[in-house]
Amino acid sequence: MRLHFPLLLLFVCTLFFAPEVFGQTQDTRDDRAALLPDIDAQDIEIRGDFRARFPGISRQPILGFSPTPRVFRIDPNRLPFMETPEEVMASFPLSQLEPNLGPERQLTEIPQQSLLYATAGFGNYVSPEAKAYFSLPLSDRMRLSGNLDWLSSEGHLEEGSVAGAFRRAQGEATLSTRLTTNGNLLASVRGRSDFADLQDRLFNTVPIDLYVIDGRSSFDKLGASLGWVSQRSVHDRFEAFVHYDRSTFESSAERERFRPRTGYRAEADEHRFGAQSAFSWAGRQIGHVFLVEAEFDAALYETKAGWFTDVPLADKLERDWFVAGAAAYWQNELFTGDRLKAGVRFFSGHDPVQEATFMVYPYVNWQYRRTGSLEMEAEVSGYMRNSGLEPLVKGNRTLAVPNSLQNERTFYGNFQASYRFDALITATAGLHAAYTLRPVMYAPNAQFDGSTSWVQPEDLFLIRPSVGAALNLRPRLLTLYADAHYNITEMSKAAIPTAADTDTFAGLENYRITAGVRSTPFEHANISLWADLIGTRKALVAETAGDGFFYRNTGSVFLLNARAEYRIDGRIGFYLKTLNMLNQSYEIWDGYQERGIQVFGGLSVRL
Repeated sequence: MRLHFPLLLLFVCTLFFAPEVFGQTQDTRDDRAALLPDIDAQDIEIRGDFRARFPGISRQPILGFSPTPRVFRIDPNRLPFMETPEEVMASFPLSQLEPNLGPERQLTEIPQQSLLYATAGFGNYVSPEAKAYFSLPLSDRMRLSGNLDWLSSEGHLEEGSVAGAFRRAQGEATLSTRLTTNGNLLASVRGRSDFADLQDRLFNTVPIDLYVIDGRSSFDKLGASLGWVSQRSVHDRFEAFVHYDRSTFESSAERERFRPRTGYRAEADEHRFGAQSAFSWAGRQIGHVFLVEAEFDAALYETKAGWFTDVPLADKLERDWFVAGAAAYWQNELFTGDRLKAGVRFFSGHDPVQEATFMVYPYVNWQYRRTGSLEMEAEVSGYMRNSGLEPLVKGNRTLAVPNSLQNERTFYGNFQASYRFDALITATAGLHAAYTLRPVMYAPNAQFDGSTSWVQPEDLFLIRPSVGAALNLRPRLLTLYADAHYNITEMSKAAIPTAADTDTFAGLENYRITAGVRSTPFEHANISLWADLIGTRKALVAETAGDGFFYRNTGSVFLLNARAEYRIDGRIGFYLKTLNMLNQSYEIWDGYQERGIQVFGGLSVRL
């Protein structure tokens, strides 16, 4: 037992001191490692200057919605997957942050499209009026738009047998249907219905105190058109339209001495139809656009006129005319901001006087917009057209006797320039020059005394310089504007061989100056005041005795007008309008006195 006890004591001591010996031996292997602080490896990678680069590999942004909108725009390739946008921005230098681009500052307000704007009112001389413009969506693919204009009066002439009653009513409606992604089908109908009392003009071949004329003229029109418009891009566009219009005109006047009543009457019936198409596409080079056009316009019309008692008019005369044209253009959008458009136009026509005509005109249009303040545009070209029956009779206040309609051929040049000063003042200047073969001019009819027909002299040269200015003191609060032009004409002397000074174009004013002010003093209120100074016009009239003609000066006139409108809740309101506030006495047609001061008032609706 004595021998085993020392061995047992040695074994217990060995087990107790062994862990301490081994631990001291491990700590003493590397003295430098014992001096370092406890550092995580991930902290060394984040806080250090080391940045990994992987050429050719770009990170995709994480998709999803962030409730905190980004204040700055940062390259998505630099967004770490495990960091929030705020943490990323905190580590970026301020010079690398790009603020969001806001909308461009505009001084003028762009009006919003309205579904309906209509006015209806009543004026002196028993004159109701109504105007309406509408654009109504019927479905996702269909929209109905159009306009209506109505003005009539029981008359304003107190002396003589003619009161001066008239009516001018016209309207149009268009239905647009989107049949394909890029294609729209357009169908429209239009109409016009006018009448007017003829002026109280006495016959020239009899004593003035024995004969009085009592007559009226009327014009009615109904037409329709159908078209297709397809547009794939800004410059890739195709459109085609066909149209048909039926117009009727009647003008009659009676004279009385004893019995029976006699007089004369003129009638016209016109069927007008045509088609036009255009196709444009972008070229291979940037900014190049090509455009081709084709059109055809024709009319078949019948006229008859003569003296009448109880017998019908003479046999009708049938006439026709047509104008066909084609054009090709090339357009280039220059890098400097300019635009150049050049091409050629071809026209072929026929009318009752000239069997066949063929004209070729160049076309050059240049627009200069290199700076934000100066803009210029110049154009040189020509055209052939026939106005038809409507513009010749719709406003006539004398008995009109229809005759042959000839095609007008015009070669013209236009120049327009505008300069803007500090976005407040805009000044404009322009020059128009045109040489026209067979222009339309009104003249007395030699066959029927007291009547008016139209003649077409051999040629007319017109030069019209113009200037203008506009001042916008504050957007929509106050706008001042003024425009003026002067007409210089030279006409062939073969128009009216028996008239003196036949190089004067009848019915065209020497000059016209228009100035006005528009203001919106507060919301839903509009005030307009404008004035027209119209220079003298020459009217070609018949002599009181004989078969000769002479020019009579109609005199100048100054017309001052005003209009105010206020909408109560932005939709329904009322307006007040005054025309010819100075009660000026003037004539447009020789011997026919126009209306004096006119006051209108009514309601307006905007939806």
